[in-house]
Amino acid sequence: MQYDGHAPPAAPMPGYPAAPKPAPMPGYPGHPQAAPKPAPMPDHVVAPAPEQPVGCFAFTEDEFQAVIKQWRDLLHELKQAERAARPMSSVRPAADEPVSRFVATITNDSGRAYLKHNREAQRFVSEFLAKLTQAHQVYLDAEQNGTDGLRRAAGTPGGGKSC
Repeated sequence: MQYDGHAPPAAPMPGYPAAPKPAPMPGYPGHPQAAPKPAPMPDHVVAPAPEQPVGCFAFTEDEFQAVIKQWRDLLHELKQAERAARPMSSVRPAADEPVSRFVATITNDSGRAYLKHNREAQRFVSEFLAKLTQAHQVYLDAEQNGTDGLRRAAGTPGGGKSC
C-alpha cells in the first residue's frame, strides 16, 4: 500500500464498520481543487524605473530650517531633563540602616546611569546639529552660486545678491 499523506487506516473494531478514508485536503494532490502549478520563473526580470531620483535628498529652505529647529528643540529638552534628573543621583538614605542605604545606593546608581545616557544623547544631538548647520550653509552657498551663475549667463545685473 502506498502512503498518500494521511494516517494509515486503523483496523476496524469488531462489530463496527471500517472508518471511511478521509478525502484529500484542498491544495494537495488528489483533491479536485488542487493548486495549479506555478508558472516557470523568467530568465530575467526588469525592475521598473523609480518615480523619483535615487540617492539624493531634496529640501526647501523652510524644510531645512524646520529640521534644524526640531534638533535644537530636542537638545533643549535633553538639557531640561538633565537638570530635572540631577537629584536622582544624590539621594541620601532616609535612616542609618541597611534597607535605606540599599535603596539610596540603587537610586543613585540608576540616576547616574540616566545622566550618563542623557549626556551621551546630548553629545550626539550637538554633533549632529553642528553637521546639519554646516550642511545648511553648504546648501545656501550652492543656491547662491547657482543663482549668481544664472544671472551671469542671462546677463542680468546684480550678480552676488540673493533673490
